[in-house]
Amino acid sequence: MAKFYEGFFFENWQEEVVKISLDEVFAFMPFLWTKEGSNINCVSKRAVSADENFRFTLECMKNLKR
Repeated sequence: MAKFYEGFFFENWQEEVVKISLDEVFAFMPFLWTKEGSNINCVSKRAVSADENFRFTLECMKNLKR
């Protein structure tokens, strides 16, 4: 599993992960799947609620279908 996710571990991720609550996830900007976001250590990140992230993902998916 570590090999699969190795490109998504940012510097000091273990220290950062313990600071967020169990119902939060990290949001990255620019998105990690973009050229600009391809280096996880060079993007902005913040903790957001998992619910907020899920709703945002659904909204993005809906807009892609248009």
